[in-house]
Parts: sequence; structure tokens; C-alpha cells
Amino acid sequence: MEIIEYEPINLYDGRFCKVFHSDWIQLEKPKDVNLAPHFHWHNSFEFNCSISGTLLCEIGSTMAYVKDNDFLFVNPNVIHKSLENSASFLGFAVLVPVAILQLFFNPDDKNSPIIEQDVVNRHRKEIMGLLMDIYRYSRSEKPVDLLGMNACVLQIFHILLSESMATPACTILCFPHYFPAFTPPRSKLEDSISFTEYLAAHYKEHITLESVSEHFGFNPTYFSRMFAKKTGRNFNVYLSSLRLDHATHLLETTTSSIPDISEESGFSSSRAFIEMFKKVNELTPKQYRDQCNEHKKVHHSND
Repeated sequence: MEIIEYEPINLYDGRFCKVFHSDWIQLEKPKDVNLAPHFHWHNSFEFNCSISGTLLCEIGSTMAYVKDNDFLFVNPNVIHKSLENSASFLGFAVLVPVAILQLFFNPDDKNSPIIEQDVVNRHRKEIMGLLMDIYRYSRSEKPVDLLGMNACVLQIFHILLSESMATPACTILCFPHYFPAFTPPRSKLEDSISFTEYLAAHYKEHITLESVSEHFGFNPTYFSRMFAKKTGRNFNVYLSSLRLDHATHLLETTTSSIPDISEESGFSSSRAFIEMFKKVNELTPKQYRDQCNEHKKVHHSND
């Protein structure tokens, strides 16, 4: 089975995009990234461009190719890989992390941004011209050309997003309210703190591995591995322990019913709560509460 890798796209020097040149690829790819064609994904929009020659790619379950003065478009979090290119191929790839667009929007909806291919096709010629400008700016060492490159990135997405705002029925799904609030990059330690802080604040809600990984902008499988590596515990085990700790506190200190405690602690049902509690404590919640009440009576009688 072929390995599917997550490739982080790290920007620097105030850039709004990362540009990979086919003639510089060995120098530009991070050392820990596989240079051979392989399936991968990233939380970025990708434009695979051909200046001359042909490039064949597999995007999701679709085979596509690009040739002279054209480009292929890949949405964020879509698995893809380059299969082969002609001997004379000269091209480049422009990757724009979703976080760049998050700088300009501050909504509540956490859906992943998607731009339909039909929308891209309607503006293909104009976008290709801007991509070529990005290519030229990326090869320049003039500081002022960084402004030009960033301006081109913004203009591309202004073109795509303007159509969605002007035509409500348009197939573009990438409305401003689909972008979560931007969070500055954090260190690995800060990431693990952020994960646990988020769970501590939301464990009473109906959250899952999928919803939390989406909140932080990761693929669920990748996020699960990263969470375990950074916290030393499985995601579901960690979440269940938070819920059980709260439920145990309520059993000890309140007279709330078992169903109410189950709901208050974030469990999907009373049955799920009882089964989990018994598995950990070898007692049902009722048996545990009765035991606590007996201990309280003994303590009071001794006083």
C-alpha cells in the first residue's frame, strides 16, 4: 500500500505563497520531504503550471494533464501526486496556504474551503497570466518584487471569491464565512497545549476526532498520530478521561440523575456513559454514588 504523506507548506519573509520551480526542485523541497512522485496532501491551494512541456497528475481519483502555458488546480486537503512529465518539461507550482486567506476573514463556520473547477475554468486565462507574474517575481531578488508576488496571489483569489459574492447560486463554495479565524503559527509545545486547552474547554460538547482535527486544520489520521505523539495519549482515551473525571465529580457532589450527568459530561448517551464508567471503575455510576454516600454516612457518624 502506497504511503500518503502530509506536506506542511511553510512560508517565510512575508510571502503569501510558496513557489516550486521544476528546475530548482532539488534545492527547494524540504529535506524531510520525499522527492519521488508520491501521494500527498496539504492544507493549501495548489496551482501546477506548465511553461512548456506536459505534466501528468492524479488528483483525487481523476487523471489530469497540463501542457504549454496552462495549469492544474488542486483544492486544499485533496490527495494528489505527479505521475510523469515530458523530457522538455519546464514549469512551477504555486501553493497558497489556507491560513493566508484566513488573514482577511473572521467567520464562525469551520468547513474546509473548496473552489469548484468550473469557476477556475471561467477565469483560466487571467489566472495563468497572474501565475506567470508570480513565477517571474519569485525568481527576482528585489525586495519590492515580494509586494508584486503577494499582490498577484490576492488578485487571483479576489477574482475567484468575487464571483461567489456576486452570484449566490454560483458553484464556488469558498465564501468568506467558510474560513476560521486566523491563528499565528505556534511551536510544537504550544500546539500540544492548544489541543488540550481546546478539549478542556469543549469536552462537554459533541466533539469528535474529526471535528477537532478540522478545527485545527488537519487530516483526522494525521491529527490522531500527532495528538498521541505530543500528549502521550490516544485522542479518544484523553477525551473520555476528561468526561469521566467531570462525571465522577458530579456523582460525588450532586444529586443529579445519571442521564443528566451523562449529558452534562458530554457523553453521547447514558448507556455509553455507564459502560465507560464501569469499564474504568468496575462499578456502575449508581453503585459508585451509593458507595460514596455510605462513606459520607460513616464519616458523619464518626464526627
